[in-house]
Amino acid sequence: MFRAAIKNPWTRDPYERRLINFLTSSEVRMTPDEFVSLAKNPQTASEAEKKIVSFILKENDRKENGKITASTVGNALKAVRTLGDE
Repeated sequence: MFRAAIKNPWTRDPYERRLINFLTSSEVRMTPDEFVSLAKNPQTASEAEKKIVSFILKENDRKENGKITASTVGNALKAVRTLGDE
Protein backbone atom coordinates (compact mmCIF):
# COMPACT_ATOMS: atom_id res chain seq x y z
CA MET A 1 0.00 0.00 0.00
CA PHE A 2 2.86 2.37 0.83
CA ARG A 3 4.40 1.91 -2.62
CA ALA A 4 1.03 2.33 -4.32
CA ALA A 5 0.47 5.62 -2.49
CA ILE A 6 3.57 7.11 -4.14
CA LYS A 7 3.16 7.02 -7.90
CA ASN A 8 6.36 8.78 -8.95
CA PRO A 9 9.38 6.42 -8.76
CA TRP A 10 11.70 9.39 -8.18
CA THR A 11 9.77 10.12 -5.00
CA ARG A 12 9.13 6.51 -4.00
CA ASP A 13 12.80 5.52 -3.65
CA PRO A 14 13.79 8.27 -1.17
CA TYR A 15 10.54 7.77 0.79
CA GLU A 16 11.29 4.06 1.13
CA ARG A 17 14.82 4.78 2.35
CA ARG A 18 13.54 7.32 4.87
CA LEU A 19 10.87 4.94 6.10
CA ILE A 20 13.41 2.13 6.51
CA ASN A 21 15.63 4.52 8.44
CA PHE A 22 12.74 5.37 10.75
CA LEU A 23 11.59 1.77 11.26
CA THR A 24 15.10 0.45 11.93
CA SER A 25 16.07 3.30 14.26
CA SER A 26 16.75 2.46 17.88
CA GLU A 27 13.53 4.24 18.84
CA VAL A 28 11.25 2.05 16.70
CA ARG A 29 12.68 -1.31 15.48
CA MET A 30 9.46 -2.59 13.93
CA THR A 31 8.13 -3.78 10.61
CA PRO A 32 5.82 -1.42 8.71
CA ASP A 33 2.80 -3.59 9.52
CA GLU A 34 3.68 -3.71 13.22
CA PHE A 35 4.03 0.07 13.38
CA VAL A 36 0.77 0.71 11.53
CA SER A 37 -1.06 -1.71 13.84
CA LEU A 38 0.45 0.01 16.87
CA ALA A 39 -0.51 3.45 15.59
CA LYS A 40 -4.05 2.55 14.54
CA ASN A 41 -4.95 0.75 17.77
CA PRO A 42 -6.52 3.30 20.14
CA GLN A 43 -4.96 1.55 23.14
CA THR A 44 -1.41 1.77 21.79
CA ALA A 45 -1.54 4.88 19.59
CA SER A 46 0.22 6.94 22.25
CA GLU A 47 3.14 4.48 22.18
CA ALA A 48 3.49 4.99 18.43
CA GLU A 49 3.36 8.74 18.97
CA LYS A 50 6.13 8.49 21.57
CA LYS A 51 8.29 6.58 19.10
CA ILE A 52 7.79 9.26 16.47
CA VAL A 53 8.58 12.06 18.93
CA SER A 54 11.69 10.25 20.14
CA PHE A 55 12.85 9.82 16.53
CA ILE A 56 12.23 13.51 15.81
CA LEU A 57 14.18 14.56 18.89
CA LYS A 58 17.13 12.39 17.83
CA GLU A 59 17.01 13.83 14.32
CA ASN A 60 16.79 17.37 15.70
CA ASP A 61 19.93 16.69 17.76
CA ARG A 62 21.66 15.58 14.56
CA LYS A 63 20.44 18.78 12.89
CA GLU A 64 21.79 20.92 15.74
CA ASN A 65 25.16 19.18 15.41
CA GLY A 66 25.26 20.01 11.70
CA LYS A 67 25.02 16.39 10.55
CA ILE A 68 21.72 16.89 8.68
CA THR A 69 19.56 19.80 7.56
CA ALA A 70 16.13 20.78 8.85
CA SER A 71 14.54 19.63 5.59
CA THR A 72 15.92 16.14 6.18
CA VAL A 73 13.90 15.88 9.39
CA GLY A 74 10.75 17.06 7.62
CA ASN A 75 11.27 14.67 4.75
CA ALA A 76 11.61 11.72 7.14
CA LEU A 77 8.28 12.65 8.67
CA LYS A 78 6.61 12.77 5.26
CA ALA A 79 7.48 9.11 4.74
CA VAL A 80 6.09 8.17 8.15
CA ARG A 81 2.94 10.16 7.45
CA THR A 82 2.49 8.36 4.13
CA LEU A 83 2.80 5.00 5.90
CA GLY A 84 -0.02 6.03 8.22
CA ASP A 85 -2.25 7.00 5.30
CA GLU A 86 -2.54 3.37 4.17
